[in-house]
Amino acid sequence: MTIASPIELLDDCASKNRISFRFLPNDRESHTVSQLAQEALRISSSLSIDYSDFDTIAVIFSSSFECLAFVLGAWGAGIEVTSLPYPARGLDPMSYVTQIETMCSIVNAKALFVGEELLSLVPDTVSIKVKSFGELSSHSSLGHFSGCGSFVQFTSGSTREPKGVRLSPSAIGTNINAISERIEPRDYEVACSWLPLSHDMGFIGIVLVALACGAEPWGTSGQVVLMDPTCFLQRPSLWLDTWSNCGATITATPPFGLSLAARSLNSSSNNHSNLDLSRMRVCIIGGELIREEVLINFADKTASLGFNPTALCPAYGLAEATLAVSMVSPDEMWSANTIEETSDLESAKFSQGTSWVCCGKPLAGMNVRVSGNGQVGKLELASQSLFDGYVMEEISPKVSPWQEIQDEKWFRTSDLGFLDSGQVHVVSRSDNMLIIAGRNLPAEDVEWVVSSHETVRDGCCAAVADGNGGYIVVAEPSSIVPDSEIQQAQHDIRVLLTRQLSIAPTDVTFIERGGLPKTPSGKIQRWKLLELLNHLE
Repeated sequence: MTIASPIELLDDCASKNRISFRFLPNDRESHTVSQLAQEALRISSSLSIDYSDFDTIAVIFSSSFECLAFVLGAWGAGIEVTSLPYPARGLDPMSYVTQIETMCSIVNAKALFVGEELLSLVPDTVSIKVKSFGELSSHSSLGHFSGCGSFVQFTSGSTREPKGVRLSPSAIGTNINAISERIEPRDYEVACSWLPLSHDMGFIGIVLVALACGAEPWGTSGQVVLMDPTCFLQRPSLWLDTWSNCGATITATPPFGLSLAARSLNSSSNNHSNLDLSRMRVCIIGGELIREEVLINFADKTASLGFNPTALCPAYGLAEATLAVSMVSPDEMWSANTIEETSDLESAKFSQGTSWVCCGKPLAGMNVRVSGNGQVGKLELASQSLFDGYVMEEISPKVSPWQEIQDEKWFRTSDLGFLDSGQVHVVSRSDNMLIIAGRNLPAEDVEWVVSSHETVRDGCCAAVADGNGGYIVVAEPSSIVPDSEIQQAQHDIRVLLTRQLSIAPTDVTFIERGGLPKTPSGKIQRWKLLELLNHLE
């Protein structure tokens, strides 16, 4: 089967003109895919004339029609596009600008393009030109796209410095084609997403998959409704309101999005009884470790609103695989399985009896295996949707994660997991594994327990090794509280961790709000936190 590039899919989809895009809250009317293609072609022409010597540009992806058209236009001009994250709410502006400049330097971008609203935040620097999407001059359309450039997306940077992952058009085409096969698109699908376009699930998983579904061989009709992520974070119930209002059938979110939405239904200030979530059939969950409690809680809270729990489709993916590796099929009830045997991994042990959410079978063309001799090990992948390599790796070579075996190229991830009846289960990232007294303790397990305490700010706690065989917890308070309450919270958290995980931390420390280092997308940078703690010693 010939794999089409994203630009070829755009052309094919535009010729049928059965897909539309709407950006909330700004758009009163939808944009047809034909209008999107026309604007992308205009941008492609302008870039080809005014920026003909630019082989690589960086773009801060914002959830807007002008940004999406610009990215597709740059691709269509044969320019390599690097996706940079939109600033997360509450992120220190100076820290954000520093990280953006570093990323631009890594990919050697000739220019940085941003939305008008970010021009004051990201000023011109000596090393790179900063321009808004609207600054391109207008030229007569060339009539057709000249090709399709490659794409660079960065790893999250939560466990180590972010790496630029270079993806070819064929790798992207392979992955979005496989995702489309798994979701089995039907006529008049409505995809609704709060994810920023700078998130690979938002851009690749929602937007590009929609283009694939609107092109051959499916040729389905439908609509893509993209919400402003800030609106969701300020009022998570708005996501469910939008589902109901537009009759959404497809969406995607990290687990914390489900948690926020479920929690919003507890609010007595709003009446949610009139919501209708019955049309939702594909709710892809991924991006971080998935806990069965989150899925159960969301299904329970939305059952009276018509939500079918079989719509929950846990998935596993990573930037190096373009996006998705495996996914539970729609209409198939998700499950969780335990590790039946004690599994050896680097001379440490996993506890028996813990349930891990099944992330489904690998997508078409994706091969997955587990390294080592134990039941749990690092997940290894082989697929045409894998990345070409890390940007600038040739300048700073490191130990290669690739293995050439019997003419097949396997990539060893940093994710720990196991296979059960061919289905993928993710346990943790090896970088996040705390080895305490010969036992493997995922940092995510610790943080899940700590975050349940009311004194801890949502998404603002981290567990890291103390360097002496134990671990410490660092957290931000949910509000300004007196020292006596902090001391009580420290005691409570130790008790909680001892009862639920049988291993107490050597220390529980609260720091000022905003003190935890984070990536531009809002994930905690454990590696940078360790550096800060070591510097303070």
